[in-house]
Amino acid sequence: MIARQALGTFHQRQGDQQLLQGDGAVPASWGQAYGGALRQQWSGTVSPSLDGDLYGFKVGQDLYAKVGDSGYRQHIGIYVSHSRLDADVKGFALAVENRSVGDLELDGGSVGAYWTLVGPQGGYLDAALQYTNLDGRARSDRGDKLNIDGHAWTASLESGYPIALSERWVLEPQAQVIAQKVSLDSASDSVSHISHDAQVELTGRLGVRLEGAFKGSSDRLLQPYAQVNLWHGDGGRDTLTFDGVDKIKTDYRYTSVQLESGVVAQVNEALSLHGGVQYTANLDSRQQEASGVNLGLRWQF
Repeated sequence: MIARQALGTFHQRQGDQQLLQGDGAVPASWGQAYGGALRQQWSGTVSPSLDGDLYGFKVGQDLYAKVGDSGYRQHIGIYVSHSRLDADVKGFALAVENRSVGDLELDGGSVGAYWTLVGPQGGYLDAALQYTNLDGRARSDRGDKLNIDGHAWTASLESGYPIALSERWVLEPQAQVIAQKVSLDSASDSVSHISHDAQVELTGRLGVRLEGAFKGSSDRLLQPYAQVNLWHGDGGRDTLTFDGVDKIKTDYRYTSVQLESGVVAQVNEALSLHGGVQYTANLDSRQQEASGVNLGLRWQF
């Protein structure tokens, strides 16, 4: 969860493909901040759930940009980010469903690389690869603590193509697929030794973005937008094994809908800003509710 949030989407990272300008080495720098509240439940042996906050920031650099003779633009860059999850944990314990069992603190420091291709008609293809170092602790209501150390590899491939509705409005269908593998180190609390095994988690997104394009007296671009995303996670199951015998399995499969609205604004020739608010709710029997905000800037050299 924390690594996937750090990865995000192309528009959360860059604002809009029209903002990708410049040519040659180090044409632009950018930054992003995100945060929000979440409640989520999964199925499995103890049906665990989280209720807390997830927030972080990201700083990136376009290393190289090139525009071909056919009008296709390519950008290659890197970024670093830090995310934090603070949450209360519930689950099946002592023969009681949805019982409070403790809390969780988890930090994720990430480094990533991306390649973006933008066509002359505004369609884009974006690929990203990210490594996240995980460091945190879980604490039970009895006071027992368990250190959490590990890492996650996350890869994303995303595409979108704007379709003109009028002179000022476009409708952009989008598709994204994310693959993630989490590996946690074995650890021990005061009771048992715990080992972790996780499958590759696949997440897909289908989205539709309605976006306007307006210019004021200063000829600066202003782009209000509204977006609907359908998210589906499949194939991600992890297993915690206690003293090599007892196993607790959790299935991370889910389906949810996300609503988002915001604005992208060109402040001057060098600076552009973007921001949006999101709300997410489950479409299946697994409880999921989240609200958040995403803010970003891009500086063109």
